[in-house]
Amino acid sequence: MTDIPRLREGLLGAQFWSSFMGCSSQFKDATRTFIDQIDVIRRFVAQYSYAFKFVTTSKDILDAFHENKIASMIGVEGGHAIDSSLATLRQLYNLGARYMTLTHQCNTPW
Repeated sequence: MTDIPRLREGLLGAQFWSSFMGCSSQFKDATRTFIDQIDVIRRFVAQYSYAFKFVTTSKDILDAFHENKIASMIGVEGGHAIDSSLATLRQLYNLGARYMTLTHQCNTPW
């Protein structure tokens, strides 16, 4: 189990929150579901802003460290999230995602 006191005790400085959706959503509603998960991550970080800080750059990570907060970044697990659209990839970046794995469990058509 992980909670804020244990994260602090372990001296965690930064972490990626991973947005993940299984293959059953591919070619259906994967993109919307990933965006919904990113929304949850951002709201969670905002709700616990005394402990976490949403960051997107290395400078932001250092700023969070100096504020004694855990830098929180977003990753997307699975290329099926973008539904073969580079525009969707750019929008996930605009929402704060800073990495995307090409595949996780399912193949992508690209």
